[in-house]
Amino acid sequence: MIRVRVYRGLVMLAVLLLAACSAPKTPEEITLAFWQGVIAEDGAALVRYSTLEDGALFDGFGRDWTGAQLATGKVVIEGARARVSTQIGLADGGELSVTTFLRQEEGRWLVDFRLTADALEGADKLNRLLGYLDGMGRELVQQLEQATAGISANLYQFSQRLEALAGRWEGEAHQRLEFFGESLRDSLEGLAEAIRRSLEEMDEDLDPQDHQTLEQAQLQLQHSYHALEEPTMQGLAAASRSAALVRMELEGVDNRVFERYQGQWEQWLQRIDVDMGRAVREFEMAQRP
Repeated sequence: MIRVRVYRGLVMLAVLLLAACSAPKTPEEITLAFWQGVIAEDGAALVRYSTLEDGALFDGFGRDWTGAQLATGKVVIEGARARVSTQIGLADGGELSVTTFLRQEEGRWLVDFRLTADALEGADKLNRLLGYLDGMGRELVQQLEQATAGISANLYQFSQRLEALAGRWEGEAHQRLEFFGESLRDSLEGLAEAIRRSLEEMDEDLDPQDHQTLEQAQLQLQHSYHALEEPTMQGLAAASRSAALVRMELEGVDNRVFERYQGQWEQWLQRIDVDMGRAVREFEMAQRP
């Protein structure tokens, strides 16, 4: 009888050790376990693998994850912090690219729930901006593609160069992305505010078409700076392309309006041009062997 009990005890110990050995441990494994919990709406798993304290409060990040597929990319570990590039294929054919943030607590890696939730919200905003830009008139895009000089041409070319860099090394560039993202966001917001003021001051004197153009430009800039709350290389590229399109749209308004406000608008656009030029040069230099 004692032998049977000892044997059973050894079996139980072996099972526990096996479970411990196979449990997720690395940042990548914890990331996959966390997102699998999100997809399954498993509050207990979210508490186990993240800093979320009460799984009952989880609302699915406000979306339906049924049928979602997961893949991970680059993993960056900096001391007790880590970031994992995460791709989520959605059942409707869409895809989300989000950075999963982790931190070490008492030797264990956990997903930083708040930072990751913010990153997911930023990815949603970037997707909305990209959708908005895709809906812009093809004629404007063709004009940008053919432009060879000026702020619009510069910003469009910067966007293409940033898109070529996107996804290659964003882990190492994280701090600089935040720096340039914040600077660009401030400039886009400043330009949007300048356009808003011009709409208020010239409201009754504006041609309906010009009024629509300025409103559209303001809305486009708002999409752009919101998409940079969690900056990525792709987000910078999209914002640069958005600013280039806005510049061309502003050139189309009545000369009387353009001449009155050109100085204010150009001040912000030149600042965006300078910042994007610095960002592109810095990121491209860092790629050279």
